[in-house]
Amino acid sequence: MHGLTEELVAGFEQAIQAYAIHVLSLTYQRVPKSVLAEAINIEGLALDKFLEHHVANSGWILEKVQGRGQLIVLPRSEFNHPELKKNTDDGIPLEHVARIFPILG
Repeated sequence: MHGLTEELVAGFEQAIQAYAIHVLSLTYQRVPKSVLAEAINIEGLALDKFLEHHVANSGWILEKVQGRGQLIVLPRSEFNHPELKKNTDDGIPLEHVARIFPILG
């Protein structure tokens, strides 16, 4: 059935691979090469060529981790690199806090 779907819909596998990469890039800053390979269903030389393409064109970085293989460092985004944002709408104005100082003292 897997091969039949690919034959009937041109570009199906590439679309699924693109979606998997999109989800990984929204979720992770670094992905083990083995996890990426499984997610996009590519291995061996084809995977190496795929990675070379994305390093050259998509801002990916290959990082070797001693004893753990390779990690793919994905470009930063607002989703995979959250930052603490101060919400000023929920804060208590200083004037209100200052009113209770005499009571506390």
